[in-house]
Amino acid sequence: MPTTSAILPRSVSLVDRLLASPQVASAFNNGDDPLAINLPPLGGGAGNAQIDRETLEVMAAMYFQAELEQAGVIPVTEVLADSRFQLQVRDPDAANRLENFARQMQGEWYPRQIREQLFARTFGVGPAAVAQAGTTINREFETRFGQLCVGLDRYQAEARWAPATSGAAVRVEMAMKAVLTNLAQRRFGNTLMAARRIQMQLKAALELLNHRGVTTLFQAQNIWAVIRNILGNEAPDLARLIDRAQAGTRILDWMAGHLADIRSGAISRVLIQESALFRWAANWLQASGFTGHGVQPGTSPVPGIGQSGYGNPAVGGIGGWSG
Repeated sequence: MPTTSAILPRSVSLVDRLLASPQVASAFNNGDDPLAINLPPLGGGAGNAQIDRETLEVMAAMYFQAELEQAGVIPVTEVLADSRFQLQVRDPDAANRLENFARQMQGEWYPRQIREQLFARTFGVGPAAVAQAGTTINREFETRFGQLCVGLDRYQAEARWAPATSGAAVRVEMAMKAVLTNLAQRRFGNTLMAARRIQMQLKAALELLNHRGVTTLFQAQNIWAVIRNILGNEAPDLARLIDRAQAGTRILDWMAGHLADIRSGAISRVLIQESALFRWAANWLQASGFTGHGVQPGTSPVPGIGQSGYGNPAVGGIGGWSG
């Protein structure tokens, strides 16, 4: 089992790998303005659109970013950077990092409003996913992804004592195809560039919030305590969001690597060899407030990824991050 201190940094490294793939870079090398961002089409795209592996890998990375955006990692760091002259930061390195972050906010990084619009239109999550936005929001993703995780959880429950039925495999296959169709309608031109820039900002924010000069300033033991101390009663459920981020990203990455099996109807042959996929699905369900077959409230069904696997933001340290 991975150590507590290694889990979240490993997830960040996974996202780095997804975005650094030469195949991904080649697929998105269209010469567009690197500072432009083309949001997903209003109301989705063509109904017969298909998503390729490279696009799905980038969307897997963006899902991780979307959930950590809701956890407040980048927004809180932006507030600190904007307030840097009012803060009594005594650590020179921390002060320099705040200044650099503020400078990049004015240049190459996307503002919060654009990030929120991007995540709402792609995944239907975040503050911008409001009723007034109408069909611009991907309101079906959460439902379809949840149905997939439930299907995986029930498949595992059937297979625990005997081979799963063909019906269970078909339900998983149909649910996976529904997720793929949904995301295919939300693909857009500068996905890779947007995801890479947000990833740079996310990593800088994680390192800054976990810097000793910042944790000392806010009398906090770790990054999560810093966020709580700043947001107070407005702080979200950090453990839930981080579990969703890590599990959801791994499920989408797995699907990207098995597109041919999903589309050819050979998913049952692949599922019988899997174990991690079912744990990720159970973890996403639990973090989202659902319990299914084999998922009990108050437990952490995913070794190395669950709430106790990366350092519970409610009680422990993140580890593995240094200033």
